[in-house]
This record gives sequence, structure tokens and C-alpha cells, in this order.
Amino acid sequence: SLKKVILIEEKVATLAEDVKLLAQRSHDLSERLARVEGKFEAYERVATASAQQKKIPQPRKRKQ
Repeated sequence: SLKKVILIEEKVATLAEDVKLLAQRSHDLSERLARVEGKFEAYERVATASAQQKKIPQPRKRKQ
């Protein structure tokens, strides 16, 4: 029965380490996703600004 307790403690310790690793990886992925989202938002702003500039008529050149 002492062996079972020791094995359970080892399993719990291993699981605790695994949970810490998963938490760190989850945090890392969250940060990476935030950076990717930021890049897409920037691309959208650039595309929107570019599209709006195309809609604005250019001033006509005056005949001299």
C-alpha cells in the first residue's frame, strides 16, 4: 500500500508539471494569436485606407 501511495504521488507530481507546461504553451499561443490578429487589423486598415483613396476623385488639371 505504501508503494501505491508513492506511485500516486509521482503521478500527481508528473501531472502538475504537465499542467504547468500546458499553461505556459497556452499563454505562448495566446500571445502569438494576439500578434497575428494585430497584423491582420493593420492590413485591414491599410486596405481600407487604400480603397478610400481610390474612391476620392483626383483634382483635374487646369488647362492653361
